[in-house]
Amino acid sequence: MARSAIIAGVLAISSPAYSQGDPAEPASVPRHAGVYVEGSAGAAYWSSDFRANETAVPDHTIKGWGAAYGLRAGWTWTGFTLGFGIEARTIWAVKRYERYGQVWASDDIRGVNTLGPFIDWYVYPQGGFHLGVMPGTGGCSGCEATLNISAWVGYDFRIRENWWVGVEPRYLAGGGFFGGASSKEILLAVTYN
Repeated sequence: MARSAIIAGVLAISSPAYSQGDPAEPASVPRHAGVYVEGSAGAAYWSSDFRANETAVPDHTIKGWGAAYGLRAGWTWTGFTLGFGIEARTIWAVKRYERYGQVWASDDIRGVNTLGPFIDWYVYPQGGFHLGVMPGTGGCSGCEATLNISAWVGYDFRIRENWWVGVEPRYLAGGGFFGGASSKEILLAVTYN
């Protein structure tokens, strides 16, 4: 009787059902890991200052609304993502504020792009809250944003296996020898991870 109870116990411990791991972490819970690709699009509010030289008071400031979009690709290790990204902005409805109080509207459309490496961290690998930063370099038509950095805070909702949809507020700060620029953005993001 005791021998059959021991054999039954050994068989139960060695069975696949017993060795599947911690019951608190079922296999069906999504986890951020593996291939990471994110596309995003939304609205941006742009501001850029220009100076006659490196130390002067800004001669004029340009502000305007526009569209922001981006693409990031990388690899995620248990919630921590490293990769490479590109961001772009198309700014219109531009107003120019001169140092001496003049204000005039311009119909110029300005393109602002940046590219560089990024880090995106899902605070809980099985959750949607994440923080990211991307230093980079890029071009800007008629503004100073040669070296820049963007940072974001986002929350993703799982819509199906490996697919997430989220909201991502993002802030860009950039500069060059004769001015600086910033962009406040809100984006809708679709992520495969």
